[in-house]
Amino acid sequence: YYRGIRFQRVLDFMQRNPKGVQMYQRNNALRLRVEPVEDLEAAMSILRRLSGAPAPTKVATAGPGPQGPGEFAVEED
Repeated sequence: YYRGIRFQRVLDFMQRNPKGVQMYQRNNALRLRVEPVEDLEAAMSILRRLSGAPAPTKVATAGPGPQGPGEFAVEED
């Protein structure tokens, strides 16, 4: 997995954000610590950048539907 694109994204993220990002090993697993993370939205943004997932877009609805105010949907290409 050290040669995979996901691991490369983690390394790139660490290089772009040297303060507050730490990789360490515990119980034979690599772990990544990112601090500070202000709220859930910030945490999700970091995880999307690391995974390469697209950013969510606001869903416009004409009335009640599956998405309520402040809810998001991810549009796939």
